[in-house]
Amino acid sequence: MSILEFSGTQHKRMKWLLWKGLLLTLCLHPRITSGLALTTDRSSITSTTKPIPHGTFLKLVSAASRSHRPLHLRGRSVNLGSAEIKLNVTSLPTVHIIGPGSIHGSGHTLFTSSGNRRNSLLLDNLQLHHHSSHHRTQKRESGAAIWARGKSTISLTNCTITTQGGYGVWLVQKSRAHLHNCTVGPCGRSGMVLFGQAEGTVEQGIIQQCVRHGVCARGDTVTVIRDSVLRECGDRAVYAYHNATLCLEDSTIVVGGSSSSDDGRAQLLKKTSTVQVEALRSDVDRAHLRIRRCVLQKNSDVAIGMLGLSVAGNVECDLDGSVPVESSLSAHAQLLLPDN
Repeated sequence: MSILEFSGTQHKRMKWLLWKGLLLTLCLHPRITSGLALTTDRSSITSTTKPIPHGTFLKLVSAASRSHRPLHLRGRSVNLGSAEIKLNVTSLPTVHIIGPGSIHGSGHTLFTSSGNRRNSLLLDNLQLHHHSSHHRTQKRESGAAIWARGKSTISLTNCTITTQGGYGVWLVQKSRAHLHNCTVGPCGRSGMVLFGQAEGTVEQGIIQQCVRHGVCARGDTVTVIRDSVLRECGDRAVYAYHNATLCLEDSTIVVGGSSSSDDGRAQLLKKTSTVQVEALRSDVDRAHLRIRRCVLQKNSDVAIGMLGLSVAGNVECDLDGSVPVESSLSAHAQLLLPDN
């Protein structure tokens, strides 16, 4: 065979290499402005700019991940439809997407991250909008904008997350999440939920207008909320139970507001707390609560009889004295008030 002749397999291989090279060019050279290239100046985006199709976007994400480079949206929007971006150690070990830009979708999730600690999802300056779908509604599936499981890690900076019928950020097993300067909400259920041994940190963020809870943590989870605002949530701003560890620092936490509940009158009659921590299973549960320099507010205009902080069961409480405990601590709860 001469050097100009190729077998069928070699020909397909050559086409695949050429296509991969094109995708890498689109990812790594943002000044290309023709065709499917991403624009470089957000001010040049007009209402006629078409969203990037989900098929093209998935290929761009794959190419950027395998080349260990971030993908810049440059002001473009992405419509995933019912598709999902799934990350695991065998396919896409790390995905880094930088805005400005927006990602829309109606699948079970927009992003699913699973695997070991080498898996990471990094999102910066993006708007994530998780829409409801008839299919999920029929099956009573909530879904989430972001779902992390296994030992994967996610990091969100300067992002906005909304979901019409599900969770904003859903953490299970031993996954970890860090949200910095992000806004979560409105959410059809809770803003951030943690199960298993998951860990979540929210810094300089806002969690708002969640139909159920702003944050819900169950199991051996660790939740840190620092320098943030939680407000306008239907049931509680924060609900932690079983063996959960909850740390609140320099934050303002208000429950009640304009969240859209299925039964507004039922919300008025509920006697719930802004922050509620429980460890009720005898000889099994031991929860931990630490509060520093926080403001907990009742919303008496919305929720009659609502409490500020409620603690029950085997809960170790470390409060700085600035937070009124407006419900009775159970006989098993430990209340620690430091001198300083």
